Amino acid sequence: MGLQKGTDKIWEALDLCKTNFEVLQVKWYDKRTPKEKQLAEKWIKNKPSKVKFLPIMKREELAKYFMFADAVLGQVRGLQGCIERQALFCKKPLVHYSNPEYKFVEDVEKIKKPFILNSNEPSEIAQIIDTIVESKENLDNLAAHGSEFVKIVDPSQIAHEWDEIFENYYNKFKKIERETSHLRLLLLRALYLIGNRLHYRKLKKIVEN
Repeated sequence: MGLQKGTDKIWEALDLCKTNFEVLQVKWYDKRTPKEKQLAEKWIKNKPSKVKFLPIMKREELAKYFMFADAVLGQVRGLQGCIERQALFCKKPLVHYSNPEYKFVEDVEKIKKPFILNSNEPSEIAQIIDTIVESKENLDNLAAHGSEFVKIVDPSQIAHEWDEIFENYYNKFKKIERETSHLRLLLLRALYLIGNRLHYRKLKKIVEN
């Protein structure tokens, strides 16, 4: 729970929903400032009747809840976190609002994001939730669109694209920053590829060159 996650809007939306369902929410909240802690305590005290709190757990334990959940209710403030990505990888329908200014691009073509919310107004969030609760077809379609989206922007592909950008930059400028020594440059490239964990074979090529 947190203001930047849109918990205030989600709470209001859940009170507007007309269908019958239950939301499982880990009793964890942002508490970086006194204001955040105060807001969280207010949300806990005045939670919607549809919300059931779960005890704080390790992130790895969330997987078992993903297995039987019908859908995942993500952030609605415009950002995207680990929970949203994990839901898509688990092929779960995701109710989530993503800022339209954040674009995913593949081969110069903009990829249409599968997130069903066009705004983060509580009334629309409530309407969308009711729609997928009432219709298994809508639920399945949402899951299918999210799954296809993950295939396009999977981490391995993104890591590979970053690797290409790095190598193209090096091939063009022969350095990463001003006055970079050849030895340090080799070390930086090696550390980058080790951290990447996807291109170990290229280490041999670096050493040979």
